[in-house]
Amino acid sequence: MKKKAAAAMAAILAFSMSLPVWAAPSPSIVGAPGAQVVIDDSAVLETDRTTANLTAGVSSDRSAVLGGTTFRDAAGQIVDTGAVRIVVDPASAARTQQSAAELSAAMASPVMQIFNYTGKRALNMTDSQGNLNVIKNVLVSVRDQADNLLSINGAVAPAFPVQEILGDSALREGETIQAFYRRADGSWIALPVVIKNGAIAISIPSFGDYANVVFVIVQGTSMETIPGEAMTSPST
Repeated sequence: MKKKAAAAMAAILAFSMSLPVWAAPSPSIVGAPGAQVVIDDSAVLETDRTTANLTAGVSSDRSAVLGGTTFRDAAGQIVDTGAVRIVVDPASAARTQQSAAELSAAMASPVMQIFNYTGKRALNMTDSQGNLNVIKNVLVSVRDQADNLLSINGAVAPAFPVQEILGDSALREGETIQAFYRRADGSWIALPVVIKNGAIAISIPSFGDYANVVFVIVQGTSMETIPGEAMTSPST
């Protein structure tokens, strides 16, 4: 997993480094308001689990940090990157259902609530069957060695085995995996995603406490690299 994750993280960070302030969002979202919501039962838990499915150094073989990123504790003090851990907790069935409902509502909203930061000029929200197909919901946090939550200014890039995200689901021809992050104001960001050598890496921008990340199956092509020029949408 180490070499596979490293390749995916290197590609996602190379892209993120071209975004000094996270470029303006593209409105090029292709959705289907009112789409049926499908949740993969194999990817959710009946109750919240006490053990995270990933705990690693924030700069390690399972996670990378964008240059210039800072971490702060509750008192506003900067915490050295070497003392920071990334923790990924799987969401319960109830939380996953809530996240899916909120993402579906954002798709149907007449006000722009989903922003495309993927590097793709157009982004589909549904799978090849026209469904909003939710396969995984996780809560990502960064913590110090005493397990205290930290805030982040910059970006972190956790990586996972693709099969861990897919669960019992499978990609049909013309489908890929997309990740969405729900911000505190209720809007969603479509995150950059790289899938390479059986690993998937995502880049999550600044957040405090937890980042609520939802993985869905969408129509589209998996990206092994993200060209920097793709971030500049002609519609922005």
